[in-house]
Parts: sequence; structure tokens; C-alpha cells
Amino acid sequence: MRRLYHFLLLFPLAVTLLYSCGIRHTAAVLDDVETYIQERPDSALATLRAIDTTTLATRSLRAQYALLNATALDKNWIDTTDVSVVMPAVTYYDRHPSGLNRAKAWYYLGRIQENGGDYPKAIFSFTRSMAFMEKMEDNRFKAMISAAIARLYSTSFDYEEALVWDNTAYGYCVDAFDSILINSCRERLAIDYTNLEQYERADSLFNVLIADHAHIFPQLFPSILAEYAFLNVNLCQYDKACQLYRQSLALQPRFNSRNHWGAYAYALAENGQKTQADSIFKLLESPGAQKDIVYTGWKSQMEAGRQNYKEAYDLLNQTSQQQETNLRKALQQTILKSQRNYYEDSYFATSRENRLLRIIGFLLGLSLLVGGAFIGSFIYRRHRQSQEREYALIDKARTLLRENDTLQNERMELNHHYSRIFQQYFNDLGELLKTAATANTGNMQIKQSILFDKVDSAWKAVLSDDHGNEVFEEQLNTCFDDIMLHFRKEFPDCDENFYRFAGYVFAGFDNDLLMILCHTKSRNSVYSRKKRLRQMITGSNVQHRDEYLSLL
Repeated sequence: MRRLYHFLLLFPLAVTLLYSCGIRHTAAVLDDVETYIQERPDSALATLRAIDTTTLATRSLRAQYALLNATALDKNWIDTTDVSVVMPAVTYYDRHPSGLNRAKAWYYLGRIQENGGDYPKAIFSFTRSMAFMEKMEDNRFKAMISAAIARLYSTSFDYEEALVWDNTAYGYCVDAFDSILINSCRERLAIDYTNLEQYERADSLFNVLIADHAHIFPQLFPSILAEYAFLNVNLCQYDKACQLYRQSLALQPRFNSRNHWGAYAYALAENGQKTQADSIFKLLESPGAQKDIVYTGWKSQMEAGRQNYKEAYDLLNQTSQQQETNLRKALQQTILKSQRNYYEDSYFATSRENRLLRIIGFLLGLSLLVGGAFIGSFIYRRHRQSQEREYALIDKARTLLRENDTLQNERMELNHHYSRIFQQYFNDLGELLKTAATANTGNMQIKQSILFDKVDSAWKAVLSDDHGNEVFEEQLNTCFDDIMLHFRKEFPDCDENFYRFAGYVFAGFDNDLLMILCHTKSRNSVYSRKKRLRQMITGSNVQHRDEYLSLL
């Protein structure tokens, strides 16, 4: 019974933990897909299809998944017409504006509407997406939106406006330094020039595209070949047109438009391949084929060339100029009306938002004014108190600095005073040493005196061995704050005789004694060594430089 109780208690907790772990894992997977969906859309789509949709437990996750799924489908050239694929993203990002994601959601909604042939709604979505991109710097995505709007104008036979938008898209691609998108825009521009009968410009662009085959989407290249073939049909270069159409079909066994099939069949007929031309038209007119008349103009021209004038007239009547004009007007008016509705809706929505923002701004301003006055008063009082404490500390610091300066001056005076005392002490010792040196040849009674014995012993200790010099330097270090220790450390490359000489000079021995200690009979030699010592110290940047110079 107790085990059952524990199981019933812990089972919901375990399920909850596993569920939350699943949600976190899905969120991490979606974030990872965003990093490579542009470069590897096929891998991104496979990863998205493998996700367990039951782990999309929050609206933000469902929106992120929907946007990525719509993006992956579009980039894998899967033309879905199901708007529910992307609607969770559109709804969520409209309620939680998130900049680029909101613009992308509306763009991919427009792409799905375009796939379904709902051009008025598609151009509304594209225009809305471009409005959200107005203050953003993503030139690559702006190019995609501009190209999509240009396609819709081209579909509505407004080729001049399509050329304007395709040029805009091309400019964004150049700014984005995206060579693949640049070539995609070049194809659209070439098609625009073909539709406007500017054949030389169109031919030049198609040649550039074919030469730059490496920087073109593999799925797009068959379409470029077909469009170039269509241009050559219009230029009556039927053999070249047939070659290009065959190359396109070798890469992709169908054309994007039945009009290409009609142009291909007409080029075959003009090139003498009548049997193949008839078989293509027969397939286009078969009971199971799509029912439209976009190809009948080409068949009408073929029949006229065969002198089958009645059949040519009947076909031409199906695609009369009046029908084409009415179609153009209807499509153009629909698109213009859709745009006008969009801008009207945007204007009223903006007006409502502006009124609400003004009210909120007034209330916030009033709140900030009252709160600012209170906070300002509080800050002013604290500032005054802080200033008073600061002034008191500054006065105290100044007093301490003055006292410190006084103590430093006194210390320097004492050091100088004691240095002179110690130098006098060593000078007196030097006089005794000189007396001892002179007495070595003097009266024997003086030699036998106790004073002479001590002085003579000290004299021999200084002159004779290293131990005597060490004792002498210890006395110097004791009297002059380790002067010789510092000197040896800061000038490590001198010989031992030079260190001894420096010690004698620091002790204050006069030149006569220095001659005796250095075993020289020339004062000039002593002067030269003292001069070299002074120059060495003066030209250095050692820490105790001033102390050495004060003892010279």
C-alpha cells in the first residue's frame, strides 16, 4: 500500500519533469535550426519534420516552429498553399511585435498566398512585411520582399512597375553582398526586359547569368535556361531556343509555365521538327491537362505558317487582344485596390495607436514630473550632505599633507646632518690612518704607544684583506642606510677595487688619503677616478642616485 502511495505521489512529478525537459529540448533544437536554415534548408526541414509537435507547449514555440517550417518549405522549393502552416507565427508576432520575425511571418504568408494564386492578399502581405522592415538593416530580406512584389506586378502584366521593384531588389542584393541573390534578381530583370521588348538588355543579362553558373541556385538554373530560350523564340533564333529548352528539360522535366511549352513547340515547328511540335500541343490539349489558353497564341502562329488559316483564326480568337486587355485591367485594379486598402488600414491603425500613445505619454509625463520632483528633492538633500562630508575630508587631508611635508623636511635635514657627522667621523679616522702611515718611518717611541698600535692595526685591516674591507663597508652601511648594499646592487658590473674606491669616497676621505689607499702617487689619477664615479652616477636612473651624489 505504501509503495502504491509513493508511486501515485511521484508519477505526476516525473511526468512533469520529463515534459519540461522535452520542451527545453525542442526550444534548443529550434534555436539551432535558425543558425543554419539559410545555408542548409534541406537539413533544417528534415530536423523540423522530426520534431514531436506535442512538445510545442507554448505559443512562442509554436510561432517559432511555424515560421521556421514556412521558411524551410519555401527555400526547398516546396510551394505549399496551406496558410495554416504560417498563421501561428503571424498571429503571435502581431500580438508580440518582434521586429524581423514579424516581417518574415507576413512575407511567408504572402508567398503561400502567391502559390495559391490569391494575388490581392499576397501583395497586401508583402507590402505589410516591407512596412515592418522600414527601419531595419537586413538588405537581403528587403531584396526578397521587393522581388516578390515585382513578380506580382509582372503576373498582372504591369511590366514597367515590375522592372522598378526588381531594380529595387537588385540594389538591396548589392548592398547585402549576396552573389546568389544578385543572380536571382538578374534573372527577374532579364525577364522584365524581355516582356518590355528590350531584347539586347535581356540577352546581355542572360549571358552574364549563364557564365556565372556557380553562383546560382541549382533549382533556378533550369528556369533561367527556359527564359533565355523564350527570348530567343522572340528573336526568331529557333535552333538556339530549342537547344536551351532541351537543356532546361534535362535538368528539370517540366516548365514553370505552359506558355513555355507553347513557345517550345512553336520553335520546334519553325525548326522543321513538326512531329514533335504536334505531340507537345496534343499533350497540352489532352483531357487530363490543365485547362488554360496561355499557349494557344503559339499554336495559332504555327497553324498560320502551315496556311491553316481557319484554325489559326479560331485559336487567335480565344486569345484576342480585348480579352488580354480586360485581364490586365482586372488584375491591375485588384492589386491597386488591395494596396489602397492596406494603406487605409495602416493609416487608421496608426491613428488609433498614436492617440493611445499620446494619452499614455501624457500620463507617463505627469507621473515622471511628480516622481522627478520628489526624487530630485531627495537627491539634492543627499548631495548637500555628501558635499559637506567631502569638504570635511578634504580639509583633514590637507592638514595631514602639511604635517607630512613638515616631517619629510625634518627627516631630510636630520639625514643630512647625520651624514655630515658620519663623514666627519670617517674623515677623523682617515687623519689617524694618514698619521699611522707617516709614522711607519718615524720615532720608535710613538710606534710603541698604545694609540699607534690600534691605529696601525685598523690601518692594516683596511688596506690588507677582504675581511677588513667587509668590516669597513658594514660601518658605512650602518652609518649611511645601507649605502654600499644599494650601490653594489644598482651598479653590478664594477670590479671590487672600484667598489672600495666608491666606499672611501662616500666615507669622506680626502684626496691625500685616497692616494694612499689606492696606492697611487698621482693626484690626477684620484681626480680621474672620482670624476668617472660622478659621471656614472649622474648618467644613471637608479633609485638612490640623489643619495650617492649627496655624499660625493
